[in-house]
Amino acid sequence: SVDPTIGVEPPSYKTDGFPPWTVEDVVAFRTAHKVGTVERLAMELMLLAGLRRSDVVVVGRQHISGRVLSIDTAKTGARITVELSDELVKMIEATPRKGLHLVENAFGKAFTKESFGNWFRIKCTEANVTKSAHGLRKLSATLAAEGGAATHQLLAQYGWTNIATAEIYTKGVDRKRLGIE
Repeated sequence: SVDPTIGVEPPSYKTDGFPPWTVEDVVAFRTAHKVGTVERLAMELMLLAGLRRSDVVVVGRQHISGRVLSIDTAKTGARITVELSDELVKMIEATPRKGLHLVENAFGKAFTKESFGNWFRIKCTEANVTKSAHGLRKLSATLAAEGGAATHQLLAQYGWTNIATAEIYTKGVDRKRLGIE
C-alpha cells in the first residue's frame, strides 16, 4: 500500500551524448550517397560547414554571398559566418532543387528539423552508418579543433554561446599537442 520509491531520485549516469561519427562513417555515407543527391549535400553541410539539423533545413541561397555562408542559428540565435570550400560550392551547384532551400524533401519543400532528423537517420541506415546528424556535428568540431581552430574560432563557426562547449573539443587536442611538445 506504500510505494517505498516515492521521493527516491534515480541515479544519473554520465554519458558523452550522441556518438560521434568516424571518418569511416563519412566514407561509407559518401560511397552510398553520391554528389548531386540531397542526402549527400545535407551530410556535407553538417560536416564541412558545421550546421545543425535545425539550420540545414532553413539554409538557402539567400544565406550565401560568393563563397560565404551567414545565418542566424535556430538554437542560439547566434550569427555564424563560414567560408565554403570549393568542393562544397560545387556540391551545392550539383544538387537540384525547386526552391531557395539547399536541402529539400521529395516534394521540393523545406523539411522540419524533426522530419529531417528521421529522414537523415534512414539515409544513414542505407549507408550502414548507425549514427545521427548530431554525431556528425561532433566529428566536424573535432576535425576543426584538430586542424588548429581555437576556442573562439569554434564558438564563431558553430554558433555556440558557452565557451565550455568549445573547450570540449579544444582541450583534448591541446592536451595531446602539449604532451607531444
